[in-house]
Amino acid sequence: MGSRWLLLFLIGTSLAAAEPDLAALIAKIESTASSGEGMNAAEQTLAHHIAEHKTAAADQLIPLLKSENEDVRQLAGYCVLELPPGSLLERHLPELIEACRKDRGWLPNAIADIDADAAVEFLAADFRRKPETGAQIDHALIQAAPRSVPHVLKEFGQATEEEEDFLDGISKLWFAMGDKAADAVKPLLEMTLDESLPQFRRERAIGYLGDIGPAAKTSFPSLKEAAVNQPEWFGTAVNAALSKSRTSEAASGLLLNAVAEARKEGEIYVFGSLAELGKEAEAVGDELAGLLDDRDTNVRLGACSALAATGRLDLWPQLARALKDPDWRVSYCACIGLAEWKAKGALPSLEQVKKGHWYPRVAHAADYAMVVINGGSASKEQMEWLGSFPEDHPLTVGSYCPKLTYLASEEVEKLGIEEPEEIRWNVEPTEEQDIPTFKGLYPAEFKAISEVIENQKRETWDFCCRLRRRLERDRGTLLGFTAGEWVGGLFTVTADGKAELILDENIENLLEWNGRYVVLSGMSHMGINEGMVHEVMNEQGKWGVRPLYALPGCPSDSGVLEDGRLFVNTQGGGVIIGKDGKFEFAGSYKSSSSE
Repeated sequence: MGSRWLLLFLIGTSLAAAEPDLAALIAKIESTASSGEGMNAAEQTLAHHIAEHKTAAADQLIPLLKSENEDVRQLAGYCVLELPPGSLLERHLPELIEACRKDRGWLPNAIADIDADAAVEFLAADFRRKPETGAQIDHALIQAAPRSVPHVLKEFGQATEEEEDFLDGISKLWFAMGDKAADAVKPLLEMTLDESLPQFRRERAIGYLGDIGPAAKTSFPSLKEAAVNQPEWFGTAVNAALSKSRTSEAASGLLLNAVAEARKEGEIYVFGSLAELGKEAEAVGDELAGLLDDRDTNVRLGACSALAATGRLDLWPQLARALKDPDWRVSYCACIGLAEWKAKGALPSLEQVKKGHWYPRVAHAADYAMVVINGGSASKEQMEWLGSFPEDHPLTVGSYCPKLTYLASEEVEKLGIEEPEEIRWNVEPTEEQDIPTFKGLYPAEFKAISEVIENQKRETWDFCCRLRRRLERDRGTLLGFTAGEWVGGLFTVTADGKAELILDENIENLLEWNGRYVVLSGMSHMGINEGMVHEVMNEQGKWGVRPLYALPGCPSDSGVLEDGRLFVNTQGGGVIIGKDGKFEFAGSYKSSSSE
């Protein structure tokens, strides 16, 4: 028996000796601390070993937060953060708060781990003192929810209208907390209905209920009643809150905003927000189906994708009809939507698209849809034809397709297409000054346009902007510029030297075609690959554009063929557009070389 106890004693002594000594580990902090953001491998390893000592480690780390060496303070703070839950105690809080007030670093999330009201009370107050989002402090408050909710409410109740950064920051907190912020719903509704409170606080409370989302649905009837009773005070605020609430109540408001934005700006991102509601948006399914016949191609595109997300399988015939849409993007989204719904009734229509659509990407999308509807799994090649769809919502049609690219240059030359020469906007001071530039050739127009472009463009255009085309006309000179990711634009300059931006996009060509002026715009950058043909109009002396045709990618070479058709080479392949608007696929270097 004695020998057994001796053996256990020796084993325990051996294990204890093998464990890193806490004092030795703490002593290594100064030599291990490295300058720069983030923690390197050595610092992370040291923090891992120190964490094994839990509360004992906390007692020795916290004094180092007062070190005059910034790198030591940062590493000590990181080590504190890495301690297991329960290691930090309420008695540590005063020193942690003192250190956090001087330099937040890693400390907010460590403080949030302390199970004491004083911890989250401090975090809420400190967020108000210095509101930061996408940082340690807001993350700590979010992670501490619902414990942090009453303290955020308290600070909101004391904030002034001038504290805009803090008030905006709270909006992001509620959104990220979501259901964990449910305890804030009743107090926020009470603030909304309290006529003794200032207007700004009541309106902010309404917006916060929308940020919280589904957990705040119980407040919506009261919000709607307030909007009806006092529309001049609360109508706009309530509509905005409901529109961002991620609930069925959001659908109607989002749909109105989506259609308006698509018509006015040609943007469809609000339809994306509607699609994110999923089945919560099924109540507007019939309205979306009706928009599939809209005259505006962007409205049809947005409606098609949003409809697919609602799960309204009863509307599959309307979605199947969208397969025949003249805009290839709408046909593509209809294919993906029918696949999501597994709409067997659409198989004959999909078969027709697979065999007869002019654009290969859409034909392959129909093939993909048929496979999915029949219970199969898409092949790797089928997925490549879909481009970015596997990672993104099918609304993302303006993306690269790895199976397609520009038509080969020798094929373009056979068509007799000649590109206009580009002219530099300006030269930088370090470059040779004898380079032909737009500034040197057209100084009056350069001055006029410089006065209307944004400061950011003015700072970047010298090294990236090119004049693609210039057309002189009786009512003014039209000028198209491209500037890559910094975006060029279509401008008009009148005879008296006044410039106006008509289209805020990269302009790849500007030409006369089919009895009208058309402009080709597009963007190819960071996964984006989109293009459009617009008609340029002058109605009662006012210049403007309207979208004509969606291109299958960013345009490059382009021109009018001898037979009057328009050729455009895009990153999604070459296309020929007839005077009647019908498309013909002219080929692609990748697709032709791989077949």
